[in-house]
Amino acid sequence: MSPNFADVQIEAYSDVWRFRATSGVHAAVLLHLTHVAHVGLVNYALESVRICYRGEGAQIVSTDVVRSTGTAANLSYADSTIRSSPTVSCFSVAPPVPPSGGALTLALRFDPEAAGATLDVSLVETTWIPSGAAPE
Repeated sequence: MSPNFADVQIEAYSDVWRFRATSGVHAAVLLHLTHVAHVGLVNYALESVRICYRGEGAQIVSTDVVRSTGTAANLSYADSTIRSSPTVSCFSVAPPVPPSGGALTLALRFDPEAAGATLDVSLVETTWIPSGAAPE
């Protein structure tokens, strides 16, 4: 997991990534999902992502998977379920059509109540499935 961010400060601890809102408006965290595109003659696609988080004054308002190839980026999956928990809570998302190829990014958009609100992400776990023959 290599995070990028918009409108947040990032703090890394031994067991959690903390994203602190720099304003009271929408914030986004982009987590690049790394994977092996193929092993031998088999391609792999993203089956699901499990996320464990905790919010202090912030709630997740969108969980998206974006697939990028070359200069194009396409939304592969969007989940607008609002999630809020002051204690560690986990959830999973599973695109109905598992995306494969290119770079995959998990976008967590969160609404902070005010500047200084935090979203702690303690786990991002991916599951991959075979998706066909690899290019030769």
